[in-house]
Amino acid sequence: MNLVKKILTAMVCTVIAAVPAMPMNVQAATFSQINSSAVFVKQQTNVTCTLAANVMLLRRTAMMRGDADWNTITEWNCRSTLWVEGAGMRHSYSYRNISVSYQYVQGNTRTALINALREHPEGIAVYDWNHPHAILLTDYTNGVFYCSDPWTSYPAARIPASQASISVDSVDAYWYVVTPDVVLNNSTSAGSVQATTIANLNETWKIHTPSGVNMRGGAGTYYSVVGYVPNNASVKVTKRTAAGGYTWGYASYKGKNGWIALDYAKKIASTTTNNASSALTNKSSISASQVEVGKLVTVKGAAAGGTGAYTYAYYCKKSDASSWTTIKPFSSSAYAEFKPLKEGTYDVCIKVKDSAGKLATVYKTVKAVYTLENKSSLSKTELQLGETFQLNGNAAGGTGSYQYAFYCRRTSSAGWSTLKDFSTVSSISYKPLKATQYEVCIKVKDVNNGKCEKKYFTVTVN
Repeated sequence: MNLVKKILTAMVCTVIAAVPAMPMNVQAATFSQINSSAVFVKQQTNVTCTLAANVMLLRRTAMMRGDADWNTITEWNCRSTLWVEGAGMRHSYSYRNISVSYQYVQGNTRTALINALREHPEGIAVYDWNHPHAILLTDYTNGVFYCSDPWTSYPAARIPASQASISVDSVDAYWYVVTPDVVLNNSTSAGSVQATTIANLNETWKIHTPSGVNMRGGAGTYYSVVGYVPNNASVKVTKRTAAGGYTWGYASYKGKNGWIALDYAKKIASTTTNNASSALTNKSSISASQVEVGKLVTVKGAAAGGTGAYTYAYYCKKSDASSWTTIKPFSSSAYAEFKPLKEGTYDVCIKVKDSAGKLATVYKTVKAVYTLENKSSLSKTELQLGETFQLNGNAAGGTGSYQYAFYCRRTSSAGWSTLKDFSTVSSISYKPLKATQYEVCIKVKDVNNGKCEKKYFTVTVN
């Protein structure tokens, strides 16, 4: 079972590339397919339960996205990306264009997990700090939590969570998929995973990036490179699909065939037309509604309806400002990012235009806050046996809504005693019972985003 030695905040690796105008929800697998025994894995060591739980999470997401090679996602293949040797599982990471983040459970545990599963049909990897172990919560059906437990003594299957090695009620935090946004296929047919929808067409595209594009053996950045198409070269595209955050076209160039990212090309001719057009809808989104000052915010352009191809433009401003700053002018790029450099609320504007000139605009809001700081202190660090000292929780930054927890142990002891669990109480008294040296830990948690900072002290009792 996995003992996380310290909390890591690992930056999600961002691929600086265009994201296609594609439906936000992909549904390429059924409920029975993502819960087949072949999907679930056992942890390979006694400390990699969190890694194994995340492997299962990635596998189910890949299946629902339509990745035929989902079974190549293994603990061994993922370890260098997801795991920090000597420390444990990363809290945030990106693997095969699947971005995963970490969330502390707030409020009622069961309610929080039910809500999370409603938003994430691919499941969530949950972790219990007090009994350090992680499992994959697969779903909440008819009032029952179901899971797959990676510990070797449990079956590689979907089982009621009540039969797992940890209790749902003791879950402290969980990993969840940020992107892509996937949903289950309503089909109940058994068999292999259905492929992502592939449109047959006959189009000519021209490469529109100075570095050119790689031609790959499949629709995904993790497929091997089988060729190269230089800038300004024209290619025939006979198939189109969406996978991994890009629009892919099956192209022919100088006798070679393969998949290229159409986000780096422009369509210049087509033998097919679509006379039927619907109202243009702007479905753009932002990566977070709240970030730390100086951290990147990703803006994703997406649209539906309208006529032909889309172009996007992105703008932002402080909410109390009168003028907008252009993040990226109109182009085919369905991706942009900006970095709030000051604390406050920012407005984000995303405009989508189709080939007929129709325009649709949406507005988003991002709150930028300073990094959470733990400024806790003790009233004294040396005292006589029988005396009492104060543990004072104090914080700055973050969202301004804090909770505090207090712990203590004798230096010679391996385990910690909880003096007071997380609450709004910011100060407590403690009287040591033995003349020895003690370690004190005060945790500060930002209630609104779940971030936690620790601070340690040494107290000598004479």
